[in-house]
Amino acid sequence: MFSNTITYSQDSLPQFLMGTWKMEHKEVYEHWDMLTSVTMKGFSYGMQNGQPLVIEYLDLKNTGSEIFLAATIPGQNQGNSVHFKMTYSGNNYQFE
Repeated sequence: MFSNTITYSQDSLPQFLMGTWKMEHKEVYEHWDMLTSVTMKGFSYGMQNGQPLVIEYLDLKNTGSEIFLAATIPGQNQGNSVHFKMTYSGNNYQFE
């Protein structure tokens, strides 16, 4: 879980995600970049034989009224993304 003291509104992208994060107790990482004011791109990866291995590609997009996460996992869903709507409460972001 990420926590931050910056206040975000329901329609703003979670910019605090920018950069590289490591999952606790695992050799799994997530990296995020801000592409435009309404789009972020990321990917998660693990390490295999000293080389990064992409686990999933991630896109966050602000449509103006809602934010959606699209996750694409190599070798699954015939290359199609799965979409999740973001909800925000306090310091918690959820994608359903």
